Amino acid sequence: MPQPRKPSGIVEGVEKTSAVLAGTDYGVHPEDFIFYELHRLIEEDRATFDEPEFRNLIDEGIRAHIQNNLDTRARLAGTLRSSGLRGEAHTVARRVVRALEDLEADLCNVAVLVRNYIGYLLATLESLEEEVADEKVTTAADLLFESTGDRSAAETALDILCANRSPVCARVLAHAVSEPLLDEDLEARAFDALKASWPLPRHYMLYSLREHPHEDIPIRWFQLFVEVDELMTADLVLEELRAHGESPAYLEDLATLMETLHGCRDPELEDKILDTVREKSADAGLIIHEAQLTYDRSGFHRIIDLGRWWKTKYDLPLPLGCNILLRSLTADIQKECCRMMRESIQYALDNHDEALTYAMQFARDMDTRMAEKFVGMYVNHYTVDCGDIVPVAAQKLLDMGFEAGLVPRRVEFEFVR
Repeated sequence: MPQPRKPSGIVEGVEKTSAVLAGTDYGVHPEDFIFYELHRLIEEDRATFDEPEFRNLIDEGIRAHIQNNLDTRARLAGTLRSSGLRGEAHTVARRVVRALEDLEADLCNVAVLVRNYIGYLLATLESLEEEVADEKVTTAADLLFESTGDRSAAETALDILCANRSPVCARVLAHAVSEPLLDEDLEARAFDALKASWPLPRHYMLYSLREHPHEDIPIRWFQLFVEVDELMTADLVLEELRAHGESPAYLEDLATLMETLHGCRDPELEDKILDTVREKSADAGLIIHEAQLTYDRSGFHRIIDLGRWWKTKYDLPLPLGCNILLRSLTADIQKECCRMMRESIQYALDNHDEALTYAMQFARDMDTRMAEKFVGMYVNHYTVDCGDIVPVAAQKLLDMGFEAGLVPRRVEFEFVR
């Protein structure tokens, strides 16, 4: 009679290590969308790793609740370090600890953590099924989506959804702004409430975008990412370009999406744009920082120099940036701010070598000669005194932005000297 096969040492080690972490509370909010999705997949008999949707859900949960949570990582590592495990289990525990302490490690591939996290979700879901959902919020969500075109109903629903800061309300508001469901002013209200609830909707939005299932790109989500300084904004935008760039149906959406990058403050944005062009996900890219001097090193060629184009077409310098002050400040304060900035710039120009040595710590892929050229493009006699020509150029640029619909209202520059 065949005997049951004993588990191998490594399997037994995984089981013992998982047992040490049993009962870990990952602090997932009871209303987190992951429980809703997990319940749906269980009901559909699809809660198995053979189903890509289930695997993606678990991966997204691990990223949100373990990988991006340093406190949880430290707590898990501390528990394993003090566990007293021996033999193969000790080896497994050490590997898990190394993964937890390596910020570059992909924890979605650590079997012990995957097993423990799923156990936590299932146990929590079972306890949640005994609780009753907030009927007021559920009713408001149904009212919002089932009464399309009924402004009064939408206002009533938003009164409830915007007043409750919860993952469920954030999820409903995220869906509401991703579709053309509301009047413009109501949509703006929903967007403001969604922004105020950040980061509650983050997990749901990143999960929803991962497989690019949408027929229309949810532009307002990306505008939200920019406004809340979401670190993944540039990557998410460029992923949409990679996924839909060859489809004519998405061209208009992608053009609008690219405009959201204007407000993105990702310090690696320019490198990511070059990578996107290099892998042929885009035909061309606009670069405005160091790469405008180093692009040829990576095999790129220039299509047009916009600074030279502007100078040739308008006989003006191209204004790239400025320091702004509130108009409400008194004239004396405005002039004092201007004086301090002017003297600071003049000091750097008068102490060229010292200033350049300091600036070199921020230079990327540039030697001293090239860094000096780059700095000179942005810090020069115009920076000390803009004269009469720079205000004309700045006003011209703003007027063109208004005429193209990129600036919402006509703005007149006032220069402080």
